[in-house]
Order: sequence, then structure tokens, then C-alpha cells
Amino acid sequence: AWAIGLGIAMHSASDTTKTLFNDVAAGVSSIVRFVIRLAPIGIFGLVANTIAQTGFSVLLGYSQLLMVLIGSMLLIALVMNPILVFYKIRRNP
Repeated sequence: AWAIGLGIAMHSASDTTKTLFNDVAAGVSSIVRFVIRLAPIGIFGLVANTIAQTGFSVLLGYSQLLMVLIGSMLLIALVMNPILVFYKIRRNP
């Protein structure tokens, strides 16, 4: 609702106001892009800290989850998608 109201108000705003909002949006986008680029380093630090404190046994649960996810993706990619393609186009994919 706020975005719609702001969009309607910006429609009749002066060019300097529009330029200001564009500059603020570009600045926020730059900050978000910087944080996204740093996120893998932070995640690595958190994982390294957890492994240093508790050992590799903590990752066993995650490895089981990873195997389930990989198995599910393979099932969808190699079984379900070809079935859907065959059903829709009536040809062997």
C-alpha cells in the first residue's frame, strides 16, 4: 500500500525529487550488493567456529539432509521432468 501511494505521489513530483529518490535507491542497492558479497565469508566464519567448538560430528546431520536434497533433485530432474515433458508433447524427451 505504501509503495502504491509513493508511486502515485512520485508521478507528480519534480525532477529533483525523482533524482533524489533514484540516488537513494542506487545507494541502498550498493549497500545490499556489498553485504551479499560478504555473506559467504561470514557464513564460512560461523561454520568454522562451530566446527572448532564442537567438531565435525555436527556436520553429520547436515550431510544426511544434503543427501536427501540431492536425491530429491535427481528424482525430479531424471524422472518427473521427463514424464511431464512426455505428457505435454507426446514425444520421448
